[in-house]
Amino acid sequence: MAKSTSKDVAKLAGVSQSTVSMILNGKKDVSFSRETVDRVLNAAKQLNYKSSLRQGGEKQNNGKAIAVFCANLDNPYYTMLIQTISNLSENYGYSMLVCDTHRKYSVEAGYIKFMNNMIAGAIYTYLPQYTDLFQKISNRVPVVVLGDKDETVTSDSVELNSTKCGKLIAQYLLSLGHKKIAYISTPISDQMLARKRRVEGVLQEYEQHGFPNGVIVRASTGNYNDRESPINEEYCAGYNLTQEILKEGDHGISAFVGLNDMVALGIMDALADGKYRIPQDYSVVGCDNNIFSRLASVSLTTVEHFVNQKGEDAFNMLINKIQHKYTSKPEILPQKIVRLEYEPKLIVRGTTGSNKRK
Repeated sequence: MAKSTSKDVAKLAGVSQSTVSMILNGKKDVSFSRETVDRVLNAAKQLNYKSSLRQGGEKQNNGKAIAVFCANLDNPYYTMLIQTISNLSENYGYSMLVCDTHRKYSVEAGYIKFMNNMIAGAIYTYLPQYTDLFQKISNRVPVVVLGDKDETVTSDSVELNSTKCGKLIAQYLLSLGHKKIAYISTPISDQMLARKRRVEGVLQEYEQHGFPNGVIVRASTGNYNDRESPINEEYCAGYNLTQEILKEGDHGISAFVGLNDMVALGIMDALADGKYRIPQDYSVVGCDNNIFSRLASVSLTTVEHFVNQKGEDAFNMLINKIQHKYTSKPEILPQKIVRLEYEPKLIVRGTTGSNKRK
C-alpha cells in the first residue's frame, strides 16, 4: 500500500496542501477555525500520515519527553502554560513530564534524578531558585526559563518585568483617587524575585506620587522547602490576610491589590463575607488574567501578560535548541542567549472604580 502524502490528507479534509502543512507543523502567526483543524487532524490520523517535521522530531527525540517544572498546580497560570506546552509537544511527537515542585529543593532534585536520560529538554515556568540543580539539568539538556527578567539566568528565557506590573497597577489606582491601599501576597523574599519586584513597583509608584505610606503590605509566611505547601495557598493568603486587615479597623484603605488573580479571588471572597461591596466600598486588582478572572460573575480588573503566547515562545525556543543540538556539530554551535520580554497590559473590568471612601 502506497504511503500517504500531504496531498492525500488535503483531499480527504477538503483543504489545501499548504493548510495541511501549517496545521500539522504548528506554524505560528496563522490561525484556522477549530473545525478546519479537526478535519485535518482526523484526516491525517485516518491515513496514518505524519508530516516530515514531526517525523524528524520523532527521530531526534527517540521517545524522550519535555520536562516542565511548575511551582504548583492550584494556580491556573501554570495549568494554562502546561496545556499550551502539552499541545505543542504532541505536535512535535514529544511526551511531556510535569514536575510540580512546590519550590522545594528535595522535590526538584528528586525529579531531576528520576529523569536521568528520559528527557530531550526542559522548561522552567518560574525562575530557578537552586543554582546547583539548574546547572545539573542545563549541562544535560537544553533548558528555557519562563519567569521574571533576570540577567543572571544563563539560558534562553521568556521574561516579564514584574516591577512594570506593579507600577501599572499603582498608576491606575492613583488615577482613580486611591491614596491608601493594601497589597496582599504569598511569602516575599529575595528568592521569589517576581513577588518582590511586583510589590516594589507598587511602592515606588506611590512614593513618587507623594504617598510614601500609601501602601500596607501583608504577606503570608512559611518555609515551603521544609514542609508541604498548603493547598490553595494563594487564595487562602488573599482571604485570610484581608480578613485580618478588616478586623483591625479602618486604615483608610479604599483598594486591595493581590499578588496574582488567585490572591485577588481570596480578597474578593473575604470582602463579600464581610458584606462589603466591590467596587463601591473597595476596589480589587489582580495580576495574570487567568480564566477565572474573565468570568462575568467575577469580572476582575487585572494585568494581562499573555500566558499562552509566552508558553508558545518558550516551547519554540526549546525546540530550536534541541534541533540544533542534533543537527549541528558541537564545535560550530553558536553560543548565544535569547531573551524575549513581554510588556504587561492593564485589563479594566468591574472590580475597580473611583475612590468613594474619601
